[in-house]
Amino acid sequence: MMTLTKKCPHCGSKRFTSRSETSRTTPLSFATIFSCQECCQQFRYLFPFALAFESRVTPPSELPVNFLLRIQGTRNQYARITNISPGGLSFIHHVNVLPADTRLLVVDLYNCNDGSSLESLRIEIVASSEQELNRQGRKASIFRYSARFIHLNQAQQKVLVTCISQHGSPRLLSPQKVKYR
Repeated sequence: MMTLTKKCPHCGSKRFTSRSETSRTTPLSFATIFSCQECCQQFRYLFPFALAFESRVTPPSELPVNFLLRIQGTRNQYARITNISPGGLSFIHHVNVLPADTRLLVVDLYNCNDGSSLESLRIEIVASSEQELNRQGRKASIFRYSARFIHLNQAQQKVLVTCISQHGSPRLLSPQKVKYR
């Protein structure tokens, strides 16, 4: 997605913070990386354009519907995984699962068929959005989150990669559409 002004290409907000430069952007010293405070989408600002970008290195896969994301807390919540890669995942939930003061969660990947799970995976939410639906006259909200895995130990990484390779199917990404706001 792209905008012709200095605002978030995803939600249109003008509330964002500068992110630290990474080695990928060193050759583009004139490009500044920002993170939207509203939806957490990362984007580059190259005057006069703001360009959203995907920060995953490996392509995402889709898991079967029997795999859920269990969000740990005082009351466990379950969310539908939309795609996953060794670097992160996207999921949807019918309620806003983010506490107001943090973007960090501890989650489990849960297989409903056999009850197995990969537990205590730490994630950081990097983007979120809300979509309102109107089904048969009833309004509902769906929250979409994109997150990256942080501080996984070697065993967790190995089991995660094995799970994705055994159960996942490559996700076909459609060409990204340019949005002007």
